[in-house]
Amino acid sequence: MITVSIVSHGHGEMVSELACSLLPLPEVSQILVTLNRRENLDLPDHPKLEIIQNRRRVGFGCNHNRAFQRSRNPYFCVMNPDVIITENPFPRLLKTLRETGAGLAAPQVYDAARTLQPSARHFPTVASLARKLLRGETGACPTPKGPAATYPDWVSGLFMLASRDAYLDVNGFDAAYFLYYEDVDLCARLWAAGHSVVLEPNAAVIHDAQKKSHADPIYFLMHIRSLFRYLRKHRSRRSGRPSRPTRAP
Repeated sequence: MITVSIVSHGHGEMVSELACSLLPLPEVSQILVTLNRRENLDLPDHPKLEIIQNRRRVGFGCNHNRAFQRSRNPYFCVMNPDVIITENPFPRLLKTLRETGAGLAAPQVYDAARTLQPSARHFPTVASLARKLLRGETGACPTPKGPAATYPDWVSGLFMLASRDAYLDVNGFDAAYFLYYEDVDLCARLWAAGHSVVLEPNAAVIHDAQKKSHADPIYFLMHIRSLFRYLRKHRSRRSGRPSRPTRAP
């Protein structure tokens, strides 16, 4: 039913633990692990599991688009290696996709200390970035007050569950983003194509965030470059998306 795509950049044990935690889940019938550089992983020989070895390093979106080409299921899940599965999030996420008619769903995200993370945000604009610099505004959506699913502008690419049809409709990620903002761009194009993006507060995962862009100048420059690409590409965007989901269940 679900194909999970994971890309490893030397994540080793982290990827192995995540893949092994996904294998018993009945909703997951295919796990594609892309090695973006040469490494040895301690992974079991399992019919659900396939290893893809890149000949050369490519970007986040390109890797997941290539994995999608190998997928054979009606749902495609992009997942970071540093995601930790404590409880199966897929039954609730699938239910939400079916009930809302959304094109993409994401769970609530917590850090290793079980603190809620701002994984759902408003689309960035020049004005919102200025407010971030001057006032410290993050652009994060308010924490859901109840059990009902909410409709943020975009959700983090660390965990995205999309219907195959919606992913195909927008041709997946824009591979011109090597790293960062490809998740924002994907959500923007999904909304523009009439597919809503939904956050399901009753499903949760843990994210052991590395935040390399804050510590490494190379990653920081990648972050800035992708931001400017996004702003140029979506400069005509005002409110970010329709005021309500455009596709009913």
